[in-house]
Amino acid sequence: MVLVLDDCPWRRLQLESWLEEKWMDAAFEIVTITDENHIDRLEPGRRPVMLFCPKPSRQQAENWLARGVGGIVPFDLDPPLAQKAVDYVLAGGRFMPFAAGEEMPDAARPDLRFTPREEEVAGFLVEGLPNKLIAHELKISEATVKVYVRSILRKLGCHNRTRAARILSRDRAA
Repeated sequence: MVLVLDDCPWRRLQLESWLEEKWMDAAFEIVTITDENHIDRLEPGRRPVMLFCPKPSRQQAENWLARGVGGIVPFDLDPPLAQKAVDYVLAGGRFMPFAAGEEMPDAARPDLRFTPREEEVAGFLVEGLPNKLIAHELKISEATVKVYVRSILRKLGCHNRTRAARILSRDRAA
């Protein structure tokens, strides 16, 4: 069973389509709830395998896992990671996003010490510039920009520049 903690019908349809596309051979019963207390009222044998919801606090997520939810997938989780989470839970694992709804503790934060040139490139990433324009602005080759971008992505623990730009803009706003 998949629970969707949301009262938005289009999100349920989008989720149904995504689940059917990725796991055609798995039979999912998708139940939409508007209140987390519905989880307590489920029959013991009908505990949800997955809960798709807005990003919960760490305490909420831990409570839901204690109630028998197998995995919690926030709506804003990157799709490749959400797919891996569903695969993991279907294989019998339990999934909770790291520090759900909270900032990572300082000891677990990625290494955000950038070189001066990485700082410049990161600024252009936040602005949404492609490598070619970054290279032109910094008067370096596009290949060199790619090296800096890969280094920034690695340090942030990201797989794409859009996610990196979101993290960088959030950190710069703080």
